[in-house]
Amino acid sequence: MGGEPSRPGGHRTAREPPRIPEECSSPVLTPRKDQKMTTRKPTPPPDLARRGAAFWRSTCALFELNDSESRLLHECCRIIDELDQLRAAIVADGVTVKGSQGQPVAHPALAAASSHRALLGRLLAQLNLPYEDDESVLLSPSRVRSTKAAQVRWAKAKGERRGA
Repeated sequence: MGGEPSRPGGHRTAREPPRIPEECSSPVLTPRKDQKMTTRKPTPPPDLARRGAAFWRSTCALFELNDSESRLLHECCRIIDELDQLRAAIVADGVTVKGSQGQPVAHPALAAASSHRALLGRLLAQLNLPYEDDESVLLSPSRVRSTKAAQVRWAKAKGERRGA
C-alpha cells in the first residue's frame, strides 16, 4: 500500500514500524537526555480553509492518528469547508431562488448541504474518535435511538417496581 514494503497478502513484517503521518505525530515526545522536550503543533494540509484547518489542528492535538485516520480526518475537514461555502451561498442568495419558469424553488445548496452534513456524520462515525465528554459529541442516529430505547426500558422497569 502506498510504497510501503509488505509481505504477500499485504501484511507488514515484524521489523517494520507502523507509519504515523508527520502532521499527526504524537504531541508527547520522550526527549533524549541531551535534548529539551518540545511539542510540535500539527500542520493542516494546505488545501484546507479556516474551519477545516482549525478542526484538523484540534483533532491532531488531541489524538494520535494513523495514516488511514489522517485521510478520513482530511476528508472531514474538506467537507466542513465545503459546508461553509454552501452556507455562504445560501446566505447570499436566500433559501429560495428562481426556477426555470421564474417560480421560487429551494436553493440547490440546501440539498447539497444536507447531503454534506450526512456524509460528515458518517465519516466522523467511521473515524470513531474517543470522547470523554458525551455532551460535546454530535450523536449518531443509531446512538440516539438506542439511548431512547434504554430510557424507555428503564422507565418501564421503574413503573413496574412502583406498581408492584
